[in-house]
Amino acid sequence: SILPEDPHWTQFSFLLFRKNRYDGVMIASKYKKAAPPTWREIFTEKRGGARLLVGLIFVILLATFLHFREVRIDVLELDATAKGYIVAQIDFSFPDSEATYVLKQEAIKDVGNIYRFRESEIKKVRHRFEMNLINNPLWRKEQDATFEEMYNALDAVVDTLKSANITDSRTNSKREELNLPQGTFYTSSDLQLDEPVVLDPSFWRQVSVNVIEEYNYPKATVDYIIRFFGEHPWRLQNDLDSYRYFKSLVEKTIPEKYTYISAGSKIIDQGEKVTDRHLSMLGAMKKALADSRNLWEWETILGSFLFALSLTLAGVLYLRIFQTEVYVSFRQTSLVASIIILTLFLSKLAEYILLQNDHQLIDFVRYPIFIPFATILFCMLLNQQIAILFSFALTIIIGITLAVEHSNFLFINLITVIGAILSSRSLKKRKDVFSTVAKVWCLAVPVMIAFNLVGSSLFSMATLTDFFSAGICLFIIAMLLIGVMPLFESLFNVMTDISLMEFLDPSNELLRRLAQEAPGTYHHSVTVSNLAESIASAIGANPILARVG
Repeated sequence: SILPEDPHWTQFSFLLFRKNRYDGVMIASKYKKAAPPTWREIFTEKRGGARLLVGLIFVILLATFLHFREVRIDVLELDATAKGYIVAQIDFSFPDSEATYVLKQEAIKDVGNIYRFRESEIKKVRHRFEMNLINNPLWRKEQDATFEEMYNALDAVVDTLKSANITDSRTNSKREELNLPQGTFYTSSDLQLDEPVVLDPSFWRQVSVNVIEEYNYPKATVDYIIRFFGEHPWRLQNDLDSYRYFKSLVEKTIPEKYTYISAGSKIIDQGEKVTDRHLSMLGAMKKALADSRNLWEWETILGSFLFALSLTLAGVLYLRIFQTEVYVSFRQTSLVASIIILTLFLSKLAEYILLQNDHQLIDFVRYPIFIPFATILFCMLLNQQIAILFSFALTIIIGITLAVEHSNFLFINLITVIGAILSSRSLKKRKDVFSTVAKVWCLAVPVMIAFNLVGSSLFSMATLTDFFSAGICLFIIAMLLIGVMPLFESLFNVMTDISLMEFLDPSNELLRRLAQEAPGTYHHSVTVSNLAESIASAIGANPILARVG
């Protein structure tokens, strides 16, 4: 008898159909079509196509993680002392504020003092001119203008003198060289503040031309007034507002100076005080590094994909040669991929929080510890051999991809991975996760002390900050493990020692009923399980699994 669930059913129906088309169709129609496989059936069957799909998704996600990697650049604070030297990682040019300032200072060296008339002097001369108009009627014979027209032209000349800025020929030449507007600037020689000076006729000619062009008064009338004002010696005063304004115009004409820095050049030395120039160099170098990555070029994308594919194939070969049971199980290979992707996602999220925070958390979390999260999951859900290999691989991948101090990150995470593998052997209850991460923290403390000894900062606040930040990282890992482990156990149908210990709990509903309704069978089962546990311990098997079985 062949049932529709039998894999030979399709072949049988096809042969029968070839022999007798009508009978084959009638017989095949008597059986219901086989139901599509459930999610758990897919996880338990040897499905090459499903494993290929999971592998492709894994490669794409890994390539994305590798492609959008951050560049590690030390963060410096203004006026702080550099703890170490920093070398340029790439050729770049940066806006050199100091060089630009020097060029601006050179440019304004040709800017001399700028003067203006004293208002009291202008009022005094105006009053004298008005009295001359009243007491000397001869001007009417010399000028073809009414008294009102003369007064209006006088107002125009006075307004022009009040707004006039008087400077030397060198400053005015600088204005013409930089194509700055003339505005109210006039040129005169022998300018001084101590004693009254008679201004050059060229100055008064400039004033006359401007009054005529701006107010459209007769030239003869304006010249008559100008001659009177030009004969008077003037006391001048510094016009500081105009001087600053003119300096700002000159400085704006100086383009920002960019200084070229070649790769390998030292940006800042150890013990050197951090200045704005250093910060500008670091910012320009980071931008140059980001631009050089060409994230959206097809060559860069293909390179990241090939890199991720190479790492994936190496992991697959390891599983196929040394972990055959895991390789042939779609459920377990998917579990390995899920743990890796989850760890990469959490590390990227932590990096984003540390870098984008306004309080510069990256300075306080100098030794982020991520990898023990994956290590404990590998140990509990799979085995220690897989935990060792893939934890070390994750340490290298994350260490060279995230914006962290690579050497310190690699060393401290490798040490904590070993501690997590050794400590995970004693995990029997979920609350033991906290004791496990506490042991890992104790193992990380000597490493951080060694780092601070090398950096001559052991007896400083940085050491306590390192201890505290590492403890916070591991505490967060413990909380995530407690929340994630039951999800993995349920989704991938994995039985861990923690789950088995929960089955052995006497308060378990099934064991409680067995003890009440069949006490003899219960005590017999307990005796047999104790014997099986002793035998398993003697031969090196899992005693918890033997006891439950």
